[in-house]
Amino acid sequence: RPPGGPPKSVRILQPDGQLECSWHEVAPALGLTTARSGEYLNMRYFGHPVHEYHVLVPRHRGACAVVRFEPQTNPMAARVVDLWGKPEFVASLLADTAAYATDRGASFLDYYTTSSVFEKSLNEAGFDALVGDAAWQVPYLFNPPERRTRYNERFAARLIGLPDGGPRLLDECYFVKGDGD
Repeated sequence: RPPGGPPKSVRILQPDGQLECSWHEVAPALGLTTARSGEYLNMRYFGHPVHEYHVLVPRHRGACAVVRFEPQTNPMAARVVDLWGKPEFVASLLADTAAYATDRGASFLDYYTTSSVFEKSLNEAGFDALVGDAAWQVPYLFNPPERRTRYNERFAARLIGLPDGGPRLLDECYFVKGDGD
């Protein structure tokens, strides 16, 4: 956030129509992904029985970042488990999300995705893209918290029942940590 400037984003505690509308505005550009309906968002993030999720949105909406803190790690880490929005809003939302996480004691913030759709926004917000073996440059602080000699995450999908011209490549899909954690 700008020095001395107020955050442009706020935490919301329940889903509303604006959140779902912002999803519907950007969903077509993301390709094959999980639909973020109000019912899904309430079940997945707002009413989760185990984890506390922090849903952050710009004051004007148009984007959303969902953060889960990992207090059992030392140093404490935070993970952006879901992210969507208009490209012109995502970078500032991510910068606010980093400040929000830091204010709550996190030393580390990451974001896993199968897509490069927000790559420019992530770079503008100060994230470093680590691909393949480069991911070992940063400590593996999250579930499962165990050391491995080699980190290989696999993703498999069988795309069925898609209309002609539907997504066929992983690059045409948008999955995030929140889709499977």
